[in-house]
This record gives sequence, structure tokens and C-alpha cells, in this order.
Amino acid sequence: MRVILGIACGLTASILAYVLWRPTLAWTLTRIPPATHPDCHPRYRTWHLGIETLEEPR
Repeated sequence: MRVILGIACGLTASILAYVLWRPTLAWTLTRIPPATHPDCHPRYRTWHLGIETLEEPR
């Protein structure tokens, strides 16, 4: 009896998790990220003679 009750609880919990989390996971994994500003590009922090400078990648 305990085994059947455990299986039923596990099955119910997995169905509820699928129904409740599916929209959240779909939104998280398929959303389009926001557009970035045209001036936004990678920069590297470097130090020359103890002064921090930001350099463009080559």
C-alpha cells in the first residue's frame, strides 16, 4: 500500500511540476535577449605604469 501511495504521490508531483514549471522554463530558455547599444563592445582592463586603461580588443 505504501509503495502504491508513493508512486501515486510521485506521479502527481511530477505532473504538477511539469504543468507549473513548463511556462517558466519555456520563457527562460526561449526569450530573445534585449538589444545592446551600438557602442557596447568588449573592453579589456589593463594597467600601464600603474594606471588602469581600457583597451579595445584587437
